[in-house]
Amino acid sequence: MKKAAALMLILLLLVSPAYAAAAGDQGKSDRASDGNNSAGGNGKAVSHGNGVFVQNKTAEKEQKTLHEQLRNRINLTLENETAGLENLSPSAQAAWKNQNAVRTAVHAFLALGDLDGGIGKNVSAIAREYNNSLATRLQAEEQIHQHAGLGRFFFGGDTEAAGTILADLNRSREQVREMKRLVENCTCDNETGALLMEQIRAMEQEQERLRELAEGEISEKGLFGWIWK
Repeated sequence: MKKAAALMLILLLLVSPAYAAAAGDQGKSDRASDGNNSAGGNGKAVSHGNGVFVQNKTAEKEQKTLHEQLRNRINLTLENETAGLENLSPSAQAAWKNQNAVRTAVHAFLALGDLDGGIGKNVSAIAREYNNSLATRLQAEEQIHQHAGLGRFFFGGDTEAAGTILADLNRSREQVREMKRLVENCTCDNETGALLMEQIRAMEQEQERLRELAEGEISEKGLFGWIWK
């Protein structure tokens, strides 16, 4: 009996260190597994990137969205420009079509005020002032087209309408320059900047077209125009 008890004691002494070693190895394995899970499976800390880089990517996404929104507004304006055009007189249609590009540009800058918190508010405020004089220019150009034909041949150009256009151009020229300056200093993305400069060029071209129209109208004396001029 004593021999059996001694034998059991010896077996317990031999088994205990092995069991302790196995338990230690299992603990290490569990900790390593937890470490892998928390570190993305490779045992190393996972870096989510520089915070500034993430912010820049978010800003870039917002700026691309701004460009897309502006392009959508422009396309919508172009679609609306032809609505009801057939109901206008031929002279009004001619004036309206000639000024399509500049109206589209103005609407783009007005939309920028709603979509962008940078230069948007400043540009849209100037565009709103510019927009207020569009009706004046449109009416004056329509008057010139109505005066074309025999009236212009015999009595010369419509100097009153031409003078109205030139006076308006003197005011609006500075507005276009200021909008151009703001766009050139814009911190927006390249696509948005290019789209805005495209609208500025349309406005500059319209300024030049109206200037040539008005000056040509003034220079046209007509067959009997010298009697009244």
